[in-house]
Amino acid sequence: MQTPGEKYLIKYLIKSIKRLGTKAYIINIGANTSLVIEKELDGADCDFIEDRTDVIDSRVEYLKLNKTYICSVEEMREVSNDSYDIVFANFVLEHVDDLNNSAKEINRILKNEGSFVTSIPNPQAPEFLISKFTPLWFHQYIRGEGEGEGHEAHETKYSYKSIKEFVEIFESKGLKLVEKNFTPFTFGYLYRFPIIGFISKIYDKIIHRLGYERLMGNVCLAFEKK
Repeated sequence: MQTPGEKYLIKYLIKSIKRLGTKAYIINIGANTSLVIEKELDGADCDFIEDRTDVIDSRVEYLKLNKTYICSVEEMREVSNDSYDIVFANFVLEHVDDLNNSAKEINRILKNEGSFVTSIPNPQAPEFLISKFTPLWFHQYIRGEGEGEGHEAHETKYSYKSIKEFVEIFESKGLKLVEKNFTPFTFGYLYRFPIIGFISKIYDKIIHRLGYERLMGNVCLAFEKK
């Protein structure tokens, strides 16, 4: 199930790539071996060349793929300075230990006036509070079994206590917030449980209508290099 944060990230990527007017050089941070986002970009007829990084080998068969790097976002030594028009990370940065180093590295590899866009969970939202203070096996049970089906759960670090703190860290490293989107999506974690899933849908609609960003779990943030 595609999350609202991922959908907004893709929408922003399409807009940013087309706005450049020339071939965009982009890098997918924490890419794994998924090509879900790339297929969406191809479908929108975006002109780009992509590099990929992850702590595992993220090489895939993809015509627009240039280089792959095996490294953490916290330390991307092999990746050159000022190389990319756009850097993006889809639900990755909640898994890193050192967000300050991650922000510094992302700023380093971005070109001047380049864009960084990321989807992240809001650690103050109820579903992620549960995730933060429960064992990984419990989170996996809620998400459901099945690697490759979008259900897999991975250990989260939450080295930011709030979205405000996340933004402050990135702005302190030379990036300016230019766009944000908050969406409630407790249904995305509880849809397997019929009654609770139905209640979560109602809850999401109420929170969205009231505009309580603090309780909205899916967040997409876009920054530009100052």
